[in-house]
Amino acid sequence: MRLESVEITNYRQYVEGRFLFTKNDSQIGDLHVIVGKMGSGKTTFLEAVNWGLFGEELFSSRRPYPPDTTSEIPSSIGKYQQSSASILSKVRLVSDGEYRTTVKLLFRDSYETFRVIRSYKYSVSDGRVSPSLDGLTLSVHVNDSISIADKELEIEKRFPKALREHFFFDGESLDVYLKEVRGMHIKPTVEKFSKIADIEAFLNFLGNVRTKLIYKDLRDKEKNNRLIEQLSKQIEETERTLKSLRERLEQAKQQEAQINDDLREIYQKLEALRNYEKYKSEFEDLVKEETKKRDELSELLRVKAQLLLDLGCYVFGWNAIDEAYNMRSTSTISIPIMLPKSEIEKMLSEKTCAICGSRLHEHVLEQLKALLNSDHVVITEDYHRVLKKNIRNNMLQVRRTNDRIGTLEKEIADIQKRIEELGKLLPEDISNKIEYYHKERERLESFKSDIQRKIFDLENNIKETVSSLNKYKEELDKNLTENERLDSIKKQLDFVQKVEDIIQKSVERVRKRICTEITKHMREFINRVMWKKELIENISLSENFDLTVTDKFGQVQIKELSGGERSILTLALALAIHQVAGVELPIFIDRPLTNISGEAYYELIHLLSKLSEERQIIITMTDQEYNSLEKELMNYSSTIHYLEPQNRGSYYVTNVIKIK
Repeated sequence: MRLESVEITNYRQYVEGRFLFTKNDSQIGDLHVIVGKMGSGKTTFLEAVNWGLFGEELFSSRRPYPPDTTSEIPSSIGKYQQSSASILSKVRLVSDGEYRTTVKLLFRDSYETFRVIRSYKYSVSDGRVSPSLDGLTLSVHVNDSISIADKELEIEKRFPKALREHFFFDGESLDVYLKEVRGMHIKPTVEKFSKIADIEAFLNFLGNVRTKLIYKDLRDKEKNNRLIEQLSKQIEETERTLKSLRERLEQAKQQEAQINDDLREIYQKLEALRNYEKYKSEFEDLVKEETKKRDELSELLRVKAQLLLDLGCYVFGWNAIDEAYNMRSTSTISIPIMLPKSEIEKMLSEKTCAICGSRLHEHVLEQLKALLNSDHVVITEDYHRVLKKNIRNNMLQVRRTNDRIGTLEKEIADIQKRIEELGKLLPEDISNKIEYYHKERERLESFKSDIQRKIFDLENNIKETVSSLNKYKEELDKNLTENERLDSIKKQLDFVQKVEDIIQKSVERVRKRICTEITKHMREFINRVMWKKELIENISLSENFDLTVTDKFGQVQIKELSGGERSILTLALALAIHQVAGVELPIFIDRPLTNISGEAYYELIHLLSKLSEERQIIITMTDQEYNSLEKELMNYSSTIHYLEPQNRGSYYVTNVIKIK
């Protein structure tokens, strides 16, 4: 399966970066080169691919700089647990807002198209990064259809994590891979894909049958044989002790892992307390602002009530006058409008409108009382228009008041929401929190040291207990042989032991077959590409997957090989493991020319080109290395990408330029 393209957004140096690994049908090899100055993002490219596939980086512990934040705590295998915030491009710290780090990977072979998109959302405020709790998204597309199955499992099927260090190589140590790693990484990888681990689990099951059933039967049938009974009890007790020790060891390791998690949480809380003063000030300002707006809202509600009351009085009181105005004589009299005094007295008495029957406001009643001094009421057309205008103005004021009330209520709701968010960020008692967390960190670190000592002691006790158990079994077997009456039980023991031996031999045969296949494929690759064949007469793998390389005189040659020769040997081993595991994965190498000089430069590039006929190979190199090999790389490579650093304020970003 080939890697066709990589798109990187907001990942360390890459704000926007795209790599296209195309290959013409006329090209035999599949070699791709990424060139850049030191620090331009060559290793970061490989880390981005790792993060896209597995959600974590591979080479972080080998970087020359320390962890970005205190939340990166060394794990039990010596690597840093990657802080999710540390991968966000530093250029994004300049402006507050929400950003996403995204890596898009597109793979393709003759059977399917496989696309992986992993993304993480961050919030930036005052130069500090806060990962979102629900910010991680992962989507997997198979043949352009979104996978609804377990996405991580879909990735694991095609890119087994157990093989990761056999298709991702740190080029600066590629030549010493075989000296440092040997069988340490190869063994668990092979046991996993060959199902040897499952077979060994069945062997443990048979051991339990022998211990819990056969030895118990042995004691029940031969009570008179005190020695055998004692030995069987000792074996059972020792195996029970051994099981207990192993359980305690597992618990201790789980405790160690939990302590590491607790320590990371403590560091995160200490980091969070640094923002306390800022959050507290914002909280107090928002409380004051909310009080001010609530006071304004109360005043507006009071004004609205008064306006509505006045509007009712205008409408109901004015209806009677308006009716009389509209019913006036059609003669030429245009100024006076008559309203009989009797009607006014009736309205004052009943306190209701003579026309619509509405209740009259005291304000209107006072005005009507003032009109009783005349025989009739005279209202001019101008006054009639004024009344209408007052009603319209009153209604307009009500609408404006309603609009302002709506605005205030929304602003108050937003303030309350932010106050609630800040309340979650502000500890109830800040005075003792920091001191408490520092003491808790010291306590956990001390506890971790105790647990590590406990693990060491338990591992030694297990070794001693296993030794004692073997001695008891040997003595029991000797006594059973001498006691014919226990022949049937001995046969049972023999049967179980034979089954265990058969399975164990099967495991050994599987190991031997895998070693043979890996050796065979390695020899095929080496014979095709190695330029100094006289140095490598024989290649063999032990059952523990330690690699031995000898010349025609039988001398071990791994340490005598040059950096380039060891690099080729390492790549041949990786391709052989891929072949046996039944996977076809691209090989990534970070700076394969690091420990090579002279003519070996040209030879190694030529050999990588030949190896790329078997598998897609993507390598990185510095601009100086590229300049010395430009002509050869133009001939051998399918694509060349150049990483160009560009200053952006206080930080550098990397532009990706495809030059071939």
